[in-house]
Amino acid sequence: MTDSKDNQAKNHREMESLNKRLRLGRAQLRMQYAPLEVVVKNAAESFRPAIELSKTTQSSLNRFFDMHQEQFDLTQKTIKSMSDKYQEPFDSLRENTKRIEKILQPVIEVTRAVDYSIKLWSDRHQGQFDSIREAVKRIEKSFQPGSEWAKAIEKIERYFVPIACGFILAVENQHRIYEEHFQSTGEASLLLAEHCWSFDLNMSVDMLQELKETTKEDIVGIEYILMEYFEWRLDEIETSLITRFPHRADNIRSAFNAHRCGEYNLSVPAFLMQTDGVCKEMTGKNLFMKENKQPKIANYVAKRVKTKYMAALLGPLTITTPINASEHEREEGSNKLNRHTVMHGESLDYGTKANSLKALSLFNYASQVLEMLDRHHKTSIRIAFKSYRH
Repeated sequence: MTDSKDNQAKNHREMESLNKRLRLGRAQLRMQYAPLEVVVKNAAESFRPAIELSKTTQSSLNRFFDMHQEQFDLTQKTIKSMSDKYQEPFDSLRENTKRIEKILQPVIEVTRAVDYSIKLWSDRHQGQFDSIREAVKRIEKSFQPGSEWAKAIEKIERYFVPIACGFILAVENQHRIYEEHFQSTGEASLLLAEHCWSFDLNMSVDMLQELKETTKEDIVGIEYILMEYFEWRLDEIETSLITRFPHRADNIRSAFNAHRCGEYNLSVPAFLMQTDGVCKEMTGKNLFMKENKQPKIANYVAKRVKTKYMAALLGPLTITTPINASEHEREEGSNKLNRHTVMHGESLDYGTKANSLKALSLFNYASQVLEMLDRHHKTSIRIAFKSYRH
């Protein structure tokens, strides 16, 4: 019992000693941190105006936003509306841009490849370019006044200029002759067409000139000359037509046989039909049908004629002549060969040797000039294509 009381007393004394040490520690801490507390209080006092100003500013901003909130909301709605309105066009524009970029990508790649190839080629041949440049410089130097080359050129000019002038005069004279020939060809062909004849490309210049000079004065004499000419050329013309149109060989032979047998009632319409068929086959146009008072084939010819000579050759195909005249264009009481009256049974006296040869001459003429026109047109296209490539 006595030991228990002694322990309690001992514990009590230890507790009091511990409390004294704690109080002493607090006092020491208070004394150490007293200056810091003063600093903190002074700092708090220093920041108090700034804190008050911050509170005042925040309050003012809140009041400003409250006052203009409606305007802010309206502005936000307007921006959203504009964004929604133009979003679809912007998206479409973006998609189109992507598609264009995709389409142009091969072109861009090819351009880059070409540029790269050109650069490689240029680098590879730079030495040759330098050599050519040096050669040009040497040539320029050799042609300077007083050089051997310059003296040689002076001699050439002295001796050959007169020759060149004579050559130019000869060319100009030949050109004049060709111009007269073109004019004679055109005039002769039109005059022949007025009497239902067509000229042959194998006719000589002298014969064309003779036809031009005598057609107006002596039609009977000229018809005799033309009949003799086409009878003489009959076999050659048949062969050339069959060669050009082998798929028409049977019809062509039948027409020529009818003529040789004197069956002109058969040969005349046969030659006219083959003429119309060949024109349609070669041009897609009818020779004997009209458009704006001109043969339909006239527009086809006009687009392809490039020279005066071709214009002279093809003139009869582009105008109204007795043989292609319509019912309203024919002369009253005329007995000239006319395709419409023959093919529609209106003419009963067309079956003559002269009319058969006239129809034959038209068949031969149309096939010749249209073949030449097609050849010239294709040549012009090839030349234009080559020029474009270069």
